[in-house]
Amino acid sequence: MRCEITKKVQADRLCHKLFAIALLVLIAALAVGTVSGAAESAASEKSVAAPDILSENIRTNVKTDFAPAVFSPRLKEGVFIDPAAVVIGDVTIGKEVFVGPTAVIRGDEGTPIFIGDFSNVQDGVIIHALETTLNGKNIDGRRFTKAGARLAATDPLFKNGYAVYIGQRTSCAHGTQVHGPAWVGDDTFIGMETIIFNAKVGNKVAIGVASTITGGVEIADGRYVPPGSVIDTQAKADALGPAEGSPYGTTNIAVVHVNEKLSAGYEAAMIAEENAGSGFGSILSGIVMNPLTICVLFIIALLAVLAVFLKLNRKMAENQKVMDELKTSLENLNKK
Repeated sequence: MRCEITKKVQADRLCHKLFAIALLVLIAALAVGTVSGAAESAASEKSVAAPDILSENIRTNVKTDFAPAVFSPRLKEGVFIDPAAVVIGDVTIGKEVFVGPTAVIRGDEGTPIFIGDFSNVQDGVIIHALETTLNGKNIDGRRFTKAGARLAATDPLFKNGYAVYIGQRTSCAHGTQVHGPAWVGDDTFIGMETIIFNAKVGNKVAIGVASTITGGVEIADGRYVPPGSVIDTQAKADALGPAEGSPYGTTNIAVVHVNEKLSAGYEAAMIAEENAGSGFGSILSGIVMNPLTICVLFIIALLAVLAVFLKLNRKMAENQKVMDELKTSLENLNKK
């Protein structure tokens, strides 16, 4: 009897050991698969990026003779940058700015680029600038102060100036291009497909669709640029009428409101999606099914089957013993 109990205990211990081994191998497989996944992901990113990648669409600039320093984009709280938009290099984006799909903000040639709080950069907008320095020398007139003064190359303030400056609550509507040197004030609306290049546009200006503003002009505060206008001389800029009472007079207020809500909503949705994907399921999804992982999982399956087989075999032996004892008891009763 003692021998039978010992065999039963040994069989139980063997099953427990097999289950423990299977569990340890499973943990090892998860670790190997996860590390392999991380390594492959890192290798993939490294092969794509010459500059550092903060994410696929937000990254540092590369060093050149006109941009000798490497910068990462600086984003304040509440900024939403659509995954289909691109932000590169020496760029500062203020609070709750919305950057729509296919927008491109490149601070890799003329630098820096600044976009103020609560502004919006809509679908297909391009913000870029001509080089501001070359081989360590400043280029005359390629930067503005925060207040909107154009800077000479010899001005001590040049190093703190902006190749493109866009103020607060300003709307860059679909397909617009703001190409530095350029300065745009607060509460200004830039209509769809408009181009601003080598120009200064004041506060509370309303610009109609498909306009061109260039030639070093300065548009005063509160002016209205009718759709399709070409403002390429200062005389044309000075002749512009008031924005108040124009067809675009209150457009920017509504546009800013809409894009603030979009920025907050999309940002919240993205955070919720990231949180939802941070559980065990996301860990499993990161496991790479390489040959090593497949082999380990196969061994786990074999161990599990063996453990179940031994347990069933022991159970069958116990049942057979009971049947034998019952048969013997019946035979003894018949003899009596």
